[in-house]
Amino acid sequence: MPLRSDVLLLIGTTKGLFLLDGRGELSNPIASGSSVPSVAFDPRRGRMLAGKSSFFWGTGVIYSDDFGKTWVEPETPNLKFPSDIDASIKQAWQIVPASAEEPDMVYVGVRRSNWCAGCGITRIGQPGSQAAAGCACTPSCSTSATRGS
Repeated sequence: MPLRSDVLLLIGTTKGLFLLDGRGELSNPIASGSSVPSVAFDPRRGRMLAGKSSFFWGTGVIYSDDFGKTWVEPETPNLKFPSDIDASIKQAWQIVPASAEEPDMVYVGVRRSNWCAGCGITRIGQPGSQAAAGCACTPSCSTSATRGS
C-alpha cells in the first residue's frame, strides 16, 4: 500500500535501524547486530542521525547525508566522557539537533554504564568530531557538567 512519497520513517530497534519509505518498503537493517535506541533528523543539514550501541564497538552516533543510502560510522566511538571521569557510555537514548544558532551542535542524552541514579545530557559537535561529553546527573553524582565544542 503506497504511503506518502515525502515520508521516510526511521525505526530504531535492538536488531539495528530500519527505514520505511513512502512506498511502504522496509529496508534491510543498517547497523545490524547493534542496538539503535535513538534516531533523529537534522533539518539544518538534511542529515539523519542514529545512536548506535554495540557490546564490542561501544556507543556512538552514525549519520547519513543522503537519506540512508550511505552511512558514516566513526572508527572509534564519538561519545565519551572526559578522561578524568571514571564512567563510560552504555547507550545514546535521545538525539536532538541544536538550534539554528548552533549549526555544528547536536545534543545526545546518554545512559552511563556505571550508573549512579540519573541520566546525562551530552553535548557533542556534529558526528565525526571528538568533543567531550558531559554528565548532568542527580546531586548524588560526583561528576560535573562539561561542555564540548
